[in-house]
Amino acid sequence: MTPRQEHFARLYVETGNASEAYRQAYNAENMKPETVTNEAYKLLQSPDISAMVDDLKAEARQRHRVTVDDLLHELEQVRAVALAAPTPQSSAAVSATMGKAKMLGLLVDKAEIKAEAEIQEKPQSRIEAIVDSLTEEEKQAILDLALKTCSGKWDAVTLADIAAVTGKDPDKVYFAVLLVTALDEISC
Repeated sequence: MTPRQEHFARLYVETGNASEAYRQAYNAENMKPETVTNEAYKLLQSPDISAMVDDLKAEARQRHRVTVDDLLHELEQVRAVALAAPTPQSSAAVSATMGKAKMLGLLVDKAEIKAEAEIQEKPQSRIEAIVDSLTEEEKQAILDLALKTCSGKWDAVTLADIAAVTGKDPDKVYFAVLLVTALDEISC
């Protein structure tokens, strides 16, 4: 691994944004945004860089002792406070919690899923493998969650709802988030 690749991996873990990490690690001034995104994606596919990113994320999670369960618990507490408050003001707290989860690699937002889907040569192959691994009950439960997003009801689906259906399997969480956000985009 070159020093620039190592620097890219560290910046990616620090920023949570592959394109920004690429811009900071490499000379990308004259590159189109799409090219930066593609090059960053290619770097993340390298086994050495991917392993380093995984190790750095694991170190960060250990250092901060944050787990998916901790974040889910925190989200549920904030959600409960928001629902109980006379004038809900907890959107900043929810945003902070979601930001922590994203920075630790525990969540992927819609834009990253969309960018990954646009870049991958065969995005169906990964999705098909995930779908094949789901039981019929899991498929139906994920579809039921996704249908809650119709008519702009995205806030009706929480991360806890998704985790209750998918467990801690990152591929199943990925698929559930992908389906829920896709249906949210087309507004059923």
